[in-house]
Amino acid sequence: MTGQFAARASATVARSGRRAALLARQIEQDLCQRHWPVGTVFASRQELSKQYRVGEDCLRDAIRILEFNGVGRMRPGPGGGLFVGRPSINLPVASVVGYFRVVWEAEDGSAYRAILSARATIIAVAARLCCQRIDDKNGTTVQEKIVTSPKINPSDALITALADLSADPMLKLASRSLVTLSHFFGEPGGISLKDSRIDNREILCELTESIIAGDEQGSVFHAKRLLDFLEDRDDGRGKQLSDPFMSEGSPLNRSRVGQLVRTVATEINTGAFGEEKFLGSAAILADRYAAALGTVKQALAVLEDAGVVAVRRGRSNGWFACSPSLELPLRQVRNYLASCQVDFRQAPRLIEMIQKESGDGSKNAIIDMLIQALESYAALSMPT
Repeated sequence: MTGQFAARASATVARSGRRAALLARQIEQDLCQRHWPVGTVFASRQELSKQYRVGEDCLRDAIRILEFNGVGRMRPGPGGGLFVGRPSINLPVASVVGYFRVVWEAEDGSAYRAILSARATIIAVAARLCCQRIDDKNGTTVQEKIVTSPKINPSDALITALADLSADPMLKLASRSLVTLSHFFGEPGGISLKDSRIDNREILCELTESIIAGDEQGSVFHAKRLLDFLEDRDDGRGKQLSDPFMSEGSPLNRSRVGQLVRTVATEINTGAFGEEKFLGSAAILADRYAAALGTVKQALAVLEDAGVVAVRRGRSNGWFACSPSLELPLRQVRNYLASCQVDFRQAPRLIEMIQKESGDGSKNAIIDMLIQALESYAALSMPT
């Protein structure tokens, strides 16, 4: 595996920044293949340099990328090395939300319709999985989970409660992504849970009774019925911030490199670099932000790996902002699933359930993205 990386990197990449991105992705893939050993040292700095045949500069930039993605951190001292962490769920959620916020620039209602359709699919799959795992020991009702969350909209509470009760990491991630997206693409307003609790009690009781009885068809029916009931009474969503560069769980949030990453990403999104989105050279950016050139180069390596910027050669030599790509969300979702040590064999089964609930002929960008992520994760179990 490491020999393949060295050959591919040397054959296709001359610039250390891109080489660092390739190294970070290879380490992530190797961690997935090893079932993501959280809390262990993957390798020392010297071992990483030797195994992947890279220099100190390339390794340093790759470590920054891994830190940003919540993969791990470099632990100094005797016995130190790349310490494997568990990526926060906030990272993939923020990346998924950030991607669709850029793609869905026009709020013409189509985005919200896609969100509602995806919510119905995810809640149906979650209801089925709840039925399959319910027993006397984990018979916590959905009603109790909703009652403990009075500060969020009722439909939000329902989908996250069912996803949590299903104990499936992918459904937990999907439910939180959909809830956050609905805050950006709904109408202003909202109702409180207390206002709707009495009205939906009958449906809620039927849903919980179906889950406890292990009735999958009844659970799906009542879950969708309750979701429709609550959606009809949701006047909208409140705005909440979600940005892949503002997420919790990354050591970069405490570093100068992390601050610069967030600053550049924010200025790109707010149009500070004009219509052409030309950032200039690393030296120009160092002067613009009063930062050391080495710090700027590390920040650019992180941004390039995230698909936010790319370098161009020729007359307009320098860094440009890129069009949005699904590459970062898919990688972060895959890493999160691996860190939760999800069985690779579960992915095809979940894909089948999602496709069945969404309908064979339906086209939904959110569902397509979730399926792509699961297919990418399942592919890691195939022999190389």
